[in-house]
Amino acid sequence: MAEDDPPWIFACNCEGTEQLQQEVTMNRCSEKTWRISHNFPGKSEVKVLFEEKGMICREAHFRYTSSAGEKEERRITVEFSFPVLDISGRWYPSCGFDRSIKADWFPEVESMTSISAPVICFFNGKGENRHTIALSEVKQKVAMRYGIHEENGVMLCRIDMILPRGLFLQGYKLRIWESAREEPYWNTLADVRKWWEAAPEWQMMEVPGEARKPFYSFWYSKHQSVDADTVEKECRLAADMGFTSVIVDDGWQTDDNSRGYAFCGDWEPAVKKFPDFAQHVRKVRDMGLKYLMWFSVPYVGKRTKAWERFGHKLLYWNELQQAGVLDIRYPQVREYLKGIYLKAVKDWGIDGLKLDFIDEFYLYDESPMFTEGMDCADVQEALDILLTEVKEVLTSVRPDILIEFRQKYIGPQIRKYGNLLRVSDCPGSGISNRVGIVDLRLLSGATAVHSDMLMWHEEEKTEDAALQVLS
Repeated sequence: MAEDDPPWIFACNCEGTEQLQQEVTMNRCSEKTWRISHNFPGKSEVKVLFEEKGMICREAHFRYTSSAGEKEERRITVEFSFPVLDISGRWYPSCGFDRSIKADWFPEVESMTSISAPVICFFNGKGENRHTIALSEVKQKVAMRYGIHEENGVMLCRIDMILPRGLFLQGYKLRIWESAREEPYWNTLADVRKWWEAAPEWQMMEVPGEARKPFYSFWYSKHQSVDADTVEKECRLAADMGFTSVIVDDGWQTDDNSRGYAFCGDWEPAVKKFPDFAQHVRKVRDMGLKYLMWFSVPYVGKRTKAWERFGHKLLYWNELQQAGVLDIRYPQVREYLKGIYLKAVKDWGIDGLKLDFIDEFYLYDESPMFTEGMDCADVQEALDILLTEVKEVLTSVRPDILIEFRQKYIGPQIRKYGNLLRVSDCPGSGISNRVGIVDLRLLSGATAVHSDMLMWHEEEKTEDAALQVLS
């Protein structure tokens, strides 16, 4: 080992474990010190799974046996640091416009199934990768804190995880992937994506050709003021302009147009707006258009029939919205949601779904503990079951079904359940759309990526409106 090529030091000195110290030589690494700590009731070990020039993947294996009724949460902390040399910024999936380096006292960045993804990339002024780290834990909550220490110019990095009670009873493995290769950082992120895709049992949802064609949405043009006549009239124009699919967003299920989610949960078409929904869908499809519908997955409003059935099965109650977040740890809740989406496809003949607000599915401070009637101890585990089964049941009926999610639920898990990823709401902002599109494409692989819908004031100059189209 050359003097100018010092080792990585990977150390674990944890209560309940034997001290483990392992040295691994890597190219272009300097004075990076690692430490893993945890409260697992057993031993841990770390091994190198593969190592190439400037790239390494390690696996931390925590060996223990615990009971399903154990009350203590299992915690893992990974800490490391490195000098900030030739680093101009950082990127992570939900960073938006802010690529700046932060101080070490800034809040952490979180990821889980429905929020972002566990990866962060440091790059230089040439757009080259300087240091990228990614984790194999793409389902459970991960908190990543990266910031420069003002006293010495060193990047202090800390990753915290809390594993849910009742899961991983026979041990736990965490893989940590890193690259210090000097290459365009988008190539490094492509390697991260391929690494996630190579995980056992990971399979991307198939993307039909229609997923890559232009979509027309009724949200910015009509918001909740949609009805059969309005939609059909607009669809004729959309078809003439070359659109191939339309999305009817919030409003089809309620006569109330005051926003909010008090009327979400029954998911039955508002009769005054859509007297015969199946017939309406047929008319639109006869124009040569695919028909997608919006569903707010987590919310059950107080002004619905579903409230009587599920009002006591909530993760959280939102007083402002007059709606609660359904607790999907109950199998009855998951079956109810699956039944709604299946009915929309089979009975109404729709071609796809926009599944919204799934980032609301997590444990809140007021969420109930695991109790009788639940079959999942963990919300993220329940979400994986729900979305996997939704995809399976819908593709069994319509193999070319379109399922859309949007930022910030765009990680590798989401690509298993959906074949369309859309930029988060950015009305009137072409630059936000462009940044969002680029960020999505960095990790989305073959999954279809779409911009947010375009909108501008009706008196806007043609040249300025065109900037949004060009974005």
